[in-house]
Amino acid sequence: MKRFSLRRTSLMAACAFATLMGAAQAGTITVYTSLEEDEIKDYVAQAKKDMPDVTVNVLRLPTGDLGPRILAEAKNPQHDVVWG
Repeated sequence: MKRFSLRRTSLMAACAFATLMGAAQAGTITVYTSLEEDEIKDYVAQAKKDMPDVTVNVLRLPTGDLGPRILAEAKNPQHDVVWG
């Protein structure tokens, strides 16, 4: 259990850092994810803690819908970050 928790914390930190570097100047970021709702809460809480001035908009889709959406938007992405 500890290993999973450490891995999850590391992943959250990496995602928050990537978000910060890539889009924090924008004031608003759009996140696409297929994570479960309880996991999304953890990620959003960490992002808000790390970047209090950035609004995080999350679009949660099932994996089967998320991949095709990202591919369809390849030439004009509507998201800044993908979590999970």
